[in-house]
Amino acid sequence: MKNKNKLKLLLITCCCLCYFHSFSQTYIGLSIGRDYARMKETKAAFSEFGIADKGYSIKSFSYGLEIEQQLSDQFSISFLSNFTQKKVEAWRSGYVPMKAFNFNYFKHSLLVNTLIADHWLLGAGATYGVLDNMQRVLLYTGNESPYNKNEKEIGALAYIGYRYKGLSAKLTYYGGIKLSYRRNSDPFKPIQSINFSLNYRLKILDRISLGGRKVGCPAMD
Repeated sequence: MKNKNKLKLLLITCCCLCYFHSFSQTYIGLSIGRDYARMKETKAAFSEFGIADKGYSIKSFSYGLEIEQQLSDQFSISFLSNFTQKKVEAWRSGYVPMKAFNFNYFKHSLLVNTLIADHWLLGAGATYGVLDNMQRVLLYTGNESPYNKNEKEIGALAYIGYRYKGLSAKLTYYGGIKLSYRRNSDPFKPIQSINFSLNYRLKILDRISLGGRKVGCPAMD
């Protein structure tokens, strides 16, 4: 590539970076929703372990916190953390039979978001999950005892939503891809879920200093 063309490419890149830097906006968002999860036993564990909840019937409330960086009128990137608690009706035979297990479920996602058709939103990204403090509910006593701890899960999600001003409603599908089991005989597959949520975002950065003066950001809503 000729030096002249290299210089043109460098100038275009710098202009783009200055645009993104000058007119970006930062938001913080909170969400509350209803999460419907599906869990299935593995074939290896089927003879001694089974999940009674079928389909997307494992219901719970979910809570989220999101940091969003607006890059242009249409595109943004965000980091989203979600929390929910799951109780799964299941059975396990053996010396310590159980009737259910429960756990804290954290999901951390990096998303790319786009605004289409005025108020409609689309987004997708990668997710890292943690199944924390897993407890089994014993069959005869109903007491809880430790089951597995801190299982890790890799997955992906996609959502569609509608936003009016700072308030939005979203329908999200999450698909677990891999669980980091410590043993080959662990009983269930990665989690799949559908989430309905209401979200409110608040602008926390509106002006950026450039060359000693303040540059106002254009409205995105």
